[in-house]
Amino acid sequence: MIKFNEKIKYRDFLKIKKLLIWFIVNFYKILIYLNFYFLKTLNIKFTHNKSMGFGDAINYFFLNYRKIKKEKMKILNFSDITLTSSEFFFGKKHSLSILPKIYTVFYYYVMKSLREDVNPFPYSIMLPYSTKTIFDSCNLRYSFKRLVELKLSSREDDLLLKNYICIHIKHYNNDPTATKGSFPRQVHNLKKIELLINYLMSKNIKIVFLNCKTDTKSYPKLRNIQSKIKNNNMIFFANDIYPNFSLKNQCVLAINSLGYIGTDGGPSTLYMLLRKKTFVFDTFKSKTLFLLHQKFMKNYNFHMSFKKILYKEKSLIYSERLINFFEKKKIQNYLIKESSYLDLKKKIDCFFFQIL
Repeated sequence: MIKFNEKIKYRDFLKIKKLLIWFIVNFYKILIYLNFYFLKTLNIKFTHNKSMGFGDAINYFFLNYRKIKKEKMKILNFSDITLTSSEFFFGKKHSLSILPKIYTVFYYYVMKSLREDVNPFPYSIMLPYSTKTIFDSCNLRYSFKRLVELKLSSREDDLLLKNYICIHIKHYNNDPTATKGSFPRQVHNLKKIELLINYLMSKNIKIVFLNCKTDTKSYPKLRNIQSKIKNNNMIFFANDIYPNFSLKNQCVLAINSLGYIGTDGGPSTLYMLLRKKTFVFDTFKSKTLFLLHQKFMKNYNFHMSFKKILYKEKSLIYSERLINFFEKKKIQNYLIKESSYLDLKKKIDCFFFQIL
């Protein structure tokens, strides 16, 4: 009887949570439209991307850098997630924020809902954006590194750390079967990350975690892993090195690193564009990016390792298409398998250390 009551209470909690998020999202949307209207009345030209995650922001600003500068547009930011990138490329004078900025926890809820509106971005100047443009053009990637180095030309090289690899881990829960949102790109079992850290340290390589407090699930668990490892003076967190951790800081960190190891997401984008060694694991094959990733793996310092689906004694690459098929046919007797520690070690040995 107690368990039954607990289930009812949990369902009630989820309903209240869903209703609360709905109110918050719509409150922010009203504020956003008021900001749009206010900027229009002041005849201020502004732009932003439709989906402004960290990686998307970097790509959008870079691809449209010359046009934005030429047209003297302002960059409108909805939260701090993109503000650091905007200020890095265009300066504080040309980087605007809605008032009030969206709290990070609700940012993606708001953006998702906003894009579903009939006319989601009135008065905005929407510029062309496609990651395919970057992947297809060698010159753009070289231009990106030159642009970043130009932006960093006046800095003092204050990073004393040497011989380190940067790591970012998506982790939301311990359920390997979760298939919604970013769950297909998460690592559900962090034990292998602990083993991987120990292995890299045995090769005298330092670790810098790019996760910060906004990664509410992964950050405390990675901190816990750090506390369990002996001689953890070789393990650092980027927001300890750089408390503000701006894009400028991230670029310095990336350029001076040996490369990136971790899950698929915004942080890996920066390392790819800077042509650093980038190893992404435990992701899935999407409809649009697989061929681009394949091309990038062939010609640049990039390697991607996919999760597997075990079904009827077959091992298949975990793909968006396959999961959609299983859900449509209501097939449930399959397993999702992540890379094991030994799989990762073998691939990292080959990719980073040329050990076959």
